[in-house]
Amino acid sequence: MKPEVVAGPGPRDAVNHPRHYQGENGIEAIDAIYSALGLHGTVEFCRGNALKYLLQAGKKGPFVEDIKKAAWYLNWIAEHLEQ
Repeated sequence: MKPEVVAGPGPRDAVNHPRHYQGENGIEAIDAIYSALGLHGTVEFCRGNALKYLLQAGKKGPFVEDIKKAAWYLNWIAEHLEQ
C-alpha cells in the first residue's frame, strides 16, 4: 500500500488551506485551477463547490465546517471579482 502524502508541515486547516489540496510543490489546487481555467472558469468552479458544500452540510462532516468551506469559495469569488 502506498503511504499517504501530506503536503506541508503545520496544523490541519480543513477550511482555508487543507493539506490534501496542496501539491508536493507547494502549489494549492485553487491556484492551479486558476492558471488552467482563468477567472471566469475558476468563478464557476467555486460556485459549484460552494453549492456542493451547502447541499452536503452535515452529511459527510461537521455542519459548520461545510458551511465555512462554502463561504470560503464564495469569498474567493468576491475577492477576485472586486480586483
